Amino acid sequence: MSNFFFKHYSEQRNSSRYLPETGVPERCFKLINKKPILPSLSEIRQNPPSRSAKLRYGIKTNDKCDFSEFREKFKNLVNIEGLR
Repeated sequence: MSNFFFKHYSEQRNSSRYLPETGVPERCFKLINKKPILPSLSEIRQNPPSRSAKLRYGIKTNDKCDFSEFREKFKNLVNIEGLR
């Protein structure tokens, strides 16, 4: 889910590469690393469940972003997790 979120909201999107850009919204995030940060071997030895952890992050660059599309797409997951 986080991979989709950061990729979707950090790239300039256009419906077709052949059409001119019209009303392409500004990016919401700037990705620092394209690949996730994985735990080190020493972290895995100390904390075995961390072996499946992947940390992704981005810097928010636009306060006017609308995340309603994201909320709608993952509505069921948000309800299951009890998030708002």
